[in-house]
Amino acid sequence: YVLNFEDFDAHKDSIREPGTCENRVASDLTAAAVTFEDLWGYSLTPAADVGTTTGGLAYPPPGDLWSVAMDSEDTCGTVVYSGKFTWNDLVACTAYGANV
Repeated sequence: YVLNFEDFDAHKDSIREPGTCENRVASDLTAAAVTFEDLWGYSLTPAADVGTTTGGLAYPPPGDLWSVAMDSEDTCGTVVYSGKFTWNDLVACTAYGANV
């Protein structure tokens, strides 16, 4: 899942290029070993793998402003993203590769 504060245009934007306030970290998406299939992979044990790159990148480790966790240890528990931003954090949000 991708959470962000800007529009995503599937015709010109790349899923591998997250903005600075997105819930994904660029280094997890651009590593040479990450295939296109890895970007859409999911874990069969999400309670154990949420917030890691172990079970695919459906719920990878979030950026500095986000947290991700399972609502319960149930294998079908709800995934919860939480973000905490100051006004300055929000004003400083930029697209991938953009200057602040």
